[in-house]
Amino acid sequence: MEFKIEKWDALDLLVHAKNFHAESSDNEIPAFWGEYFSNESTKKIPGYLGVCAQGSAPNGQATPSDVFKYGIGCRASDVEGALNGKLPEGFELLHIPEYTWAIFKCVGPAGEAISDMWDRNYKEWLPTADYERILDYDIENYLPGDTDSPSYVCEICLPVRKK
Repeated sequence: MEFKIEKWDALDLLVHAKNFHAESSDNEIPAFWGEYFSNESTKKIPGYLGVCAQGSAPNGQATPSDVFKYGIGCRASDVEGALNGKLPEGFELLHIPEYTWAIFKCVGPAGEAISDMWDRNYKEWLPTADYERILDYDIENYLPGDTDSPSYVCEICLPVRKK
């Protein structure tokens, strides 16, 4: 499993988000991506990040829940005016604190590669790693390229701390 550990400064992300239930999210999130790119108003904003607010319940409380927020978008700095409060309709600003991140390389068609790497993370990496996950924001980074290609590369980024 290919990964790297990096320290990142705080990030501001611009996302179009909605709440999902854990038990149905495997089917609903791919459909959400399809909606994002078929909607004229949202597809104008680069959608290369998938952001999961792991520990946020719909009421804003930071507690583990079977309901979580998932957003599609980009770095706020990619959109003129977003950092000055000029948010496009249907978008919100997420402030991600400074963290140490475990970044996992996923290779293959995007949906399969991301799903496989999440599974491997839970079964292989997390139980044996010198790091533990911080339940806050997880980021999927979809790099440029053909997302259906067997050689496509994307990333899963998890905030972590040393055990």
